[in-house]
Order: sequence, then structure tokens, then C-alpha cells
Amino acid sequence: MRWMIIIFCLLLVLKGNCFGKENSYSKAGKSAATFLKISVDARASGMGEAYVGLAEGVSCIYYNPAGLVQSKTREATFMHNAYFEGINHEFVGYVHPMEDMERVIGLGIIGLVIDDIPRKTKATLVDEGSFKSNDYCLIFSLGQKIKEDILGGLSLKIIHQKLDNEKGLGAGIDVGLLYKNYPTEKINIGIVLQNIGQKIKIYKEKFTLPIILKVGIAYRLPNDKLLLVADLKKPYDNEASIHLGLEYRVLESIFLRGGFRYKFDNLKNEPLTDLTCGAGFVIKDFRLDYAFIPYDKFEDTHRISLTRSF
Repeated sequence: MRWMIIIFCLLLVLKGNCFGKENSYSKAGKSAATFLKISVDARASGMGEAYVGLAEGVSCIYYNPAGLVQSKTREATFMHNAYFEGINHEFVGYVHPMEDMERVIGLGIIGLVIDDIPRKTKATLVDEGSFKSNDYCLIFSLGQKIKEDILGGLSLKIIHQKLDNEKGLGAGIDVGLLYKNYPTEKINIGIVLQNIGQKIKIYKEKFTLPIILKVGIAYRLPNDKLLLVADLKKPYDNEASIHLGLEYRVLESIFLRGGFRYKFDNLKNEPLTDLTCGAGFVIKDFRLDYAFIPYDKFEDTHRISLTRSF
């Protein structure tokens, strides 16, 4: 109940400022730390980035910290994202269940590094050298069992951004809930509010964090061979979008995935660039996941995650 009250109060605070009637596109480009919007797990990415209702494994640190309580063993993961235009996007995470198995702590680091950005201070075709952009986020997470099928989670984020010689430092929190086997068995429902916090000052201007509200559902068929997931996402600075995905277990250790992302109020969506796909392989205590994510007018991207349980 305490977690529900916290989320309800946060929604009331954000109602007028972040999710009001104003056109969300008018807020585009006015947020700091936009790298926090990029999916950090190959499994989730392959399923259309729908993961709030499933919330399994180390990546819960990013998607929904309430799901950490589902981790019964220690687990570590590393993700590399070969993003477009030579951008490097990385994630490292670790979760550790407590002895009572009702609390799980997690630690994660997200990094986005861009090298060799052309420097131009005049209207000329000649570059005046280059500079770098380095963005990092350190995440401390706690998952707590509230009742047998109700899990809660909280993440604290320390965010550092550097663009050339300008730096910005800020902090934010994520609050999440996960209802297991609700309203019937095999169905999970999750909700998370991400990146609530202070503005980050870069140069002489302050920027709001990319606040995002997500609601998700996950359904496992009775034979556990097919998993269906769906997320509804509403960012502070953009229109709402829906994310759909599935995972099919071919063999005991091979998984195939597909997904679809659709942004509402966007009449120019290209169906093929909204599709995602991926695969997963489990070998003893290791799991290797891959995702292919196309982007309209940009290069196709590839994500690889390696996870170990111990």
C-alpha cells in the first residue's frame, strides 16, 4: 500500500507539468540525459522493448526495479549496443538476493560515448577540430516483496553528462510495482515511473530529466513455450507509444523473439522500421541474447547481452 501511495502522489505532481494537454512535441529536445531512453538489454529489445510487465533478471534495474525480487540467484550482465553513427552504448549490471529472499539489491552502470564530433563555430564546411560527449548513469536499486504476489522497487540514479568542456550532474529515481498472477495465473502487470528528479544544469541552462510513465503486461501460455508482452509508454517530451513482443522457446535452450513499436499520432510510421527481432541461447549458467533494431533514416543497430548466474 505504501508503494501504491508513493506512485499515486508522484502521478498527481506530474499530471499538470509532464502529462498535460500541451503537445508533447513542443517539449522535444528540452530534456537532459536522453540516453536513459535507450533500451539496455538485448532480450527486451528483441521483444519490441516491452519488459515492464515481465521484469526478469538484471535488466530490471533499468526497466522495473520491482522485478528484482524474482531473482533467486546472483546474476551479472554486460550489454553492448552498436548504435548508429559510431555511438557506443554499454550497460553493466549485478543483482544480489538477500538471505530472506524478500529483498534484492542491484547495481548498474549505463554509458553512452560519442567520439570525434565535428566542431564548427562558423558557417563553413571546414571543421575546426572535434570534441567528445560522455554520458554516464550509476544506478542503485532495491526490490522488496510487499505481499506474496505484489512486488515493489526503487532505483536511485546518479547522472553525469559531459559535452566538450561543459559538465552536468543530477539525480533521479524510478519507482515500480509488479503484480504477479493477476488477474489470473500466468499474467503479470507492471507499472513504473522513471527519471523523477532535479534538473541538470549544463552551461547556463537547466534541463528536465526524461520522465517516462510505463505500464506493461506479460502472459505466459500454460505450456511456458510462448511468452507475450506489451507495454504502453508515455514520455514527458514525446507522444505515447505501444510496444508489443513475443518470445518462443524452440528447444530447452534456444529462444526466438519478435516485436513491434508504434508511436501514436505519427502518420508517417514505417512498418518495417518499427519491427524488432532477436534470439537467445542458454548454456549452463550463461545466457547470450541478440537483438536487431532498425531505425528509419539511420543505420540498423545490434545489441548483444551476456549474462551469468552464480
